[in-house]
Amino acid sequence: MPSTASVASRATALLVLALPTFGCAGLSFQNQRNELEPPARVVQAIRPGEVDLHFCLEQLGAPTLVSRSEDGSQHVLTWAWEEQGGWGFFLSAPVGDSSVSFNWADEEQQPNYLRLFFDQDWRLVDLAQG
Repeated sequence: MPSTASVASRATALLVLALPTFGCAGLSFQNQRNELEPPARVVQAIRPGEVDLHFCLEQLGAPTLVSRSEDGSQHVLTWAWEEQGGWGFFLSAPVGDSSVSFNWADEEQQPNYLRLFFDQDWRLVDLAQG
């Protein structure tokens, strides 16, 4: 059985030899982050029944979204962050007077949030993470 390095070398050589037959080839990679996840130690310090709005804002900064619960009894503050990343490649080859192309991409999007629920006196009563 050939070694992994041997297989990788053969695949690379095959790709280098095949590239001249293509009109165009490319590889792409992307990574994008919107906002930052709050540190775990900060989230662990936020305990329902023990902290108020001032403490949460001091620890987390400004929320992404402020709303009220459906029944209007709670204030809901949400901190959201997202990380997107992926890679892909494309090939294009001339065929007669036109060309044939192939594109492939593997992208991931991971939205996350920390949602805090406050009573009318702005005391934390619950939290949710996702």
